[in-house]
Amino acid sequence: MKKLATLMLITLSITTLITGCNEPDIDVQIPELMEHGPLPHGAKICIIGDTGMGNSGQWYVGKALAGEGCHHVRVLGDVIYPNGLEDSLDPQFQDKFYLPYKDLLEGGVPFYMIMGNHDFRGDPSAWLELAQEHETIIFPNYFYAETWGDLCITSLETDVPSNAVQEYWARNIPETLKEKGCRISIAMAHHPLVSVGKHGNAKGKLKEFIENLIIGKYDLYITGHDHQLSDEGSIEGTQLLISGGGGGKLRKLKYEVKPGNFGLKAYGYLVLEIIRDAEGNPTVHYVFKKVKKNEVTPVWEKSLTPQGIRL
Repeated sequence: MKKLATLMLITLSITTLITGCNEPDIDVQIPELMEHGPLPHGAKICIIGDTGMGNSGQWYVGKALAGEGCHHVRVLGDVIYPNGLEDSLDPQFQDKFYLPYKDLLEGGVPFYMIMGNHDFRGDPSAWLELAQEHETIIFPNYFYAETWGDLCITSLETDVPSNAVQEYWARNIPETLKEKGCRISIAMAHHPLVSVGKHGNAKGKLKEFIENLIIGKYDLYITGHDHQLSDEGSIEGTQLLISGGGGGKLRKLKYEVKPGNFGLKAYGYLVLEIIRDAEGNPTVHYVFKKVKKNEVTPVWEKSLTPQGIRL
């Protein structure tokens, strides 16, 4: 059985609120850090969100990804519309996830999963079981962290941001990542902090969670939830990107895009590349790509100099 199968899997306590204490107040195990070797030169991290309708948009995006040369794919939640999976045998898994990405999954490209609010309408623990059955579906926990050499990625559960165990873990994992030599830091989740889309900006506990535990600590915060492609600018050195055009119903932008930012109603995805100079110093280059039937068009790209984890 693959290594991830040995990790302790936990179930989030939806009713537990942030306590403000330094220790978790419910008896579950913190997820282990997953450590990988450095990504090869030119490796692409492909990122999609709001995917699972099984519609033509999702299939076109899946086909485009299959030709992108992704080292791995990140799915930012709302994997199955409209009400998630009932269980691991739900036929929606095949129709709205596996078949649109079959070439990638069976070709050995791993998909790292995050759950979204629509997934929580069903039974998101089905994905814990599916990850045990499929080598290329990576979902060891509802929240988890990885290192890829000096690149670190933290995946968070924002549908239940007030879970005390996650809050404790999220406060402490940056120190661990810094000790591992993290020079490029990326946080991913379903819900954005700032959005020109239908849902607008985060509020309440969600806003507090993101501002306290992500903003100013990571180089990038990448989310879905709003069905668009957008670059929402930077707050305290954290670049805010939304890749929610993976296959859900597209929506018009609700708010005006600020000068210097980007927003587009379109199917598509985000690609991250880590570029290094002769001395090995990294730059993060990111590009949004629009997919219209069989056409794939870069529509926005920028580069940033990462600062790593900031405590």
